Amino acid sequence: KRQSFVAWQPSAVKGVAALIASQPLQAWKDYLRVRVIAANADVLPRVFADQALALRGLAADKSKSSRAQRATEVTQSAMSDAIGRLYVEHHFPAAHKARVQAIVANVVAAFTRRVEAVTWMSPASKAVALNKLKTMYFGVGYPEKWQDYSNLIVDADDAVGNLQRIAERSYRQTLARLGKPVDKTEWSVPPQWAGGNLMFQLNSYNFTAALLQAPKFDATASDAMNYGAIGAIVGHEVSHFVDMLGAEYEVDGSARRWWTADDIARFEAANTPLVHQFSSYQPFPDLAINGKLTLTENIADLGGLAAAFDAHRAVIGNRLTDKEYVRQQDRQFFIGYARSWRSKFREDTLRKYVATDGHAPESYRIATVRNLDAWYEAFDVQPGQQLYLAPAARVRIW
Repeated sequence: KRQSFVAWQPSAVKGVAALIASQPLQAWKDYLRVRVIAANADVLPRVFADQALALRGLAADKSKSSRAQRATEVTQSAMSDAIGRLYVEHHFPAAHKARVQAIVANVVAAFTRRVEAVTWMSPASKAVALNKLKTMYFGVGYPEKWQDYSNLIVDADDAVGNLQRIAERSYRQTLARLGKPVDKTEWSVPPQWAGGNLMFQLNSYNFTAALLQAPKFDATASDAMNYGAIGAIVGHEVSHFVDMLGAEYEVDGSARRWWTADDIARFEAANTPLVHQFSSYQPFPDLAINGKLTLTENIADLGGLAAAFDAHRAVIGNRLTDKEYVRQQDRQFFIGYARSWRSKFREDTLRKYVATDGHAPESYRIATVRNLDAWYEAFDVQPGQQLYLAPAARVRIW
């Protein structure tokens, strides 16, 4: 038996305990009956489903999900790995996974070299950062081990029972983890959902197969374009493990700030020009990007792009002496970066995004290239042109 548990919101636990004591047992039995019916309403006769919608303040004819959509969502939740296996067989074969894994390994190695070279980080902090990079798990596409559903009974004539068995299986799986070492290679996001999952407590990150499609990763494109696209995104996420976000978590995932006060002061001095750079961008005459609000992500973009470019150049290897070949490859790298951030906003949405989101709009994130000398050389960008930055104004942090 477990002797201790972590309560993330202890005040909520105390509040619930007090609430339970404040009402008679029969009231709680009635309440829980209603909750059980509501939780299973989608698979009960229509009259129950309509009442459940009303309980949530929705009219029966205003439900946004069709029966087929709800069935798909339940199946996705209950058997995500089974569907994920079907998805990757069609859209993300093993060869694609191996190619992205090679990009990840090279970008992590390049970022590691950049951390080794920074002068603003103290030796002790740098040692922690390097250890985090060395021990980090970066999952690509789909998990190393698929779930086994042989212990889940699915009956086409017992929808309620299916939900109950799904819940019971999930509960037993959770209990089985108690007392065992944490498996950082276990995924919590299905491969068929487009996205990534950063877990500071596990020192791990997962990129799903659904995300690893064009323009983020294009199996038909050159290495240079893919390093500019997914490589830069990998570098961005890797940087978070050792930046002001990752600085709150140790290698083992415990919460402890390992940056020193001097690290923070020197880091802030280095990133101040980037604040001013992004604050100068104006999507609208009356609205500019907030350089402070978007700083964390802008720094990650810059460090990730720089590390991905290093990795891209390392892949070119012994052809670096061929100046024209290198220039063409570098152009593909930066074009791949630009294409990976293609987006389109309505004006009202963009205004809200600029005012509230910690990320700059994609069309301005790609302006990060202005800080890399190689971009100027690749496209012959000259003083006086719109995006030109004098060498002294180009920001370098990692």
